[in-house]
Amino acid sequence: MRAALFGLAAPLAAGVALAASPPSQPAAGPGGADYVVPAGEIEKRSFGEGNGRALAFWPRAAAEKPRPVIVFLHAPGAISPAYYGAWLSHLARRGNVVIYPLYEAAVGAVPFDEMTGEALKGLSAALAGIAADPSARADLSRLVFAGHSGGAVIAANLAARSGRDGLPPARLLFGVMPARPGGEKIHAPPLEDLSGLPAEALAVMFTGDRDQFAGDRGARQILAAAAHLGQNGRLIARGPSDSHGQPAVSFTHYAAVAPDEAWDLAAMPGGAEQAPAPGPETKTEKGARRAAPAPREEARRQREEQRRRAAALWRVGHEERMLLANFEGRSVGAASYAIWKTFDLALEAALSGGDALTLRRDPRFYDIGQWSDGWPLRRMGVETPRPPASATAGVAAPDAATSAR
Repeated sequence: MRAALFGLAAPLAAGVALAASPPSQPAAGPGGADYVVPAGEIEKRSFGEGNGRALAFWPRAAAEKPRPVIVFLHAPGAISPAYYGAWLSHLARRGNVVIYPLYEAAVGAVPFDEMTGEALKGLSAALAGIAADPSARADLSRLVFAGHSGGAVIAANLAARSGRDGLPPARLLFGVMPARPGGEKIHAPPLEDLSGLPAEALAVMFTGDRDQFAGDRGARQILAAAAHLGQNGRLIARGPSDSHGQPAVSFTHYAAVAPDEAWDLAAMPGGAEQAPAPGPETKTEKGARRAAPAPREEARRQREEQRRRAAALWRVGHEERMLLANFEGRSVGAASYAIWKTFDLALEAALSGGDALTLRRDPRFYDIGQWSDGWPLRRMGVETPRPPASATAGVAAPDAATSAR
């Protein structure tokens, strides 16, 4: 009996030892490591101040041709570029200018409904700065917006403002695990009117089959609001988790987190600036004339506004801190590389005049690699949202794919 048990244990132990490992980063191609500069040769600049501050990154090597500009919006609370450092490095080393609006100088400094406005301030400062710097050689006609979680909502809002508010027209909107916009108990900014999103733009939302936080509801809300882009202007790519080997590949809400301590905010130009604290109130000097008190109704309105803002700041700070722990301890893995690859392919299609149909016809879009034993990972799921239903009473109906859920 003991011999039989030992005989059974040996193959089991061998099976564990020989478990297939997930694929690493491709050597070349979309998502690959064929970079134009080493990791240490990235220029890092800071523009703006306070909540309206933005960072910008680009290769120090001379550019052979003007560089696309990628605006990356972090999830609320994940302020430091270190949370996405490996992905930011990938984007910059592939020859892009990357702008990273902070939009909050500290966790809980800005209410959800003011985040887009603060991001616009930082973005505007960065665009002016890189336009004046010949070393960046930024091509503002190739402007792209990308964001993770609540940052995907801000990215959509900014992309809808492109072509006005001093912003060039957007070519691509790319959201990763978009959070559900606005509303109660939702950890994301409200979604603005997206009808201003340029009709030629491509909108791609990347969701995960194990996104326990947002699912695909946020992605569908954004694409429904951008229904004017039509069937060939919108796409949902769904990351398929796979447990064939160890560690398993899981497309959770935090699969886009790609930490790199070399990108810590404190190491950036200007350091980890904090929003300026309000100065202490000073007593009126003796003999000085006191200002006339505000009318009773105005004073009441001011108190209500202060209470509203204090409650909004507490809420956003509480929710961001609650979620921030989920960003810690993450690592760069196969799911991260699949997201990078999907973005690179979407960028390539958008900048070459392609659309969602271009991506659907590209076999590279579905294949996300092989396990070390040669077994292919599950293929990427792709969905083109249905065109909006007929309008009634002059009001467009919601996206059919959204209504069906």
